[in-house]
Amino acid sequence: MNYAPSILDYLAQSPDLTEVLLAPGSLPMRRDPAGMTPIGEASLTEQDVRDTLTTLIAHTKTIAPNAKSGVFSFGIPQRGRFRVGFLTQRGTYAASILKVPFEVPRLADLLAEPAEAEVIEQKFTSFRSGLLLITGGSPLAANLFAYALLRHCNETEQRHIFIIEPGITFLLRHQRSLVLQCEIGTDVEDVGQGLRAALHLNPDLIYVRDITNTRDLDLLSRAVEAQVFTLATIPILDAAALITRGREDLPGHSVRGLWHLDHVDGEKLRVLMS
Repeated sequence: MNYAPSILDYLAQSPDLTEVLLAPGSLPMRRDPAGMTPIGEASLTEQDVRDTLTTLIAHTKTIAPNAKSGVFSFGIPQRGRFRVGFLTQRGTYAASILKVPFEVPRLADLLAEPAEAEVIEQKFTSFRSGLLLITGGSPLAANLFAYALLRHCNETEQRHIFIIEPGITFLLRHQRSLVLQCEIGTDVEDVGQGLRAALHLNPDLIYVRDITNTRDLDLLSRAVEAQVFTLATIPILDAAALITRGREDLPGHSVRGLWHLDHVDGEKLRVLMS
């Protein structure tokens, strides 16, 4: 059975970041920082997940219908923007469907201590070169936090911002800044091609989401050497080795900081800056 319409309807009702997980033999599960909650009344079969995923893939041109794994995003008018990740396990599909808010949230709305937002924003906009790494919380929380920083910069600074992301999560419209968003898998093949395209356009700020290997970290160092302020998120599982590598390979003055996120009181964030 195809559950895509009912799941998208369910997700569309939430104004916040909301995720539903699908796996054979389980009820659909809603996941948030507080944990997981079953939704629906019947466990999913292998065919249920396959039919649902096939319908979702039809919303994008970046994924082949018979692909074994992938990540893609799409928007539906009046419903929202969705990001889907999927993989095969023992020959069957499992998937994550994430509802992303239409609007990038303000940083103060994400923090356990909203009064700290102004200090963090001022620190961020003071950077004009070097590398700032964000990790912790979750990949979703780190990306949300990064976009909140970019929103503030876009509203208050005259800069050229270039975003490289595997599946665009937010549409950041031009305000005081000029914003270009490059999607891996649609606009470019990988991080390297995206960074080369960015440097041809001489941006003031580059944001790269989810650096997971040393090759891409080496590519970031080239942007730093070109005196472009570079922001990147690192998933928590990859953080220790990559951060150590980055600190070893980049001059000390080039690393602007490592900002680590922790969840506090459920969905709110605390930022540890070092």
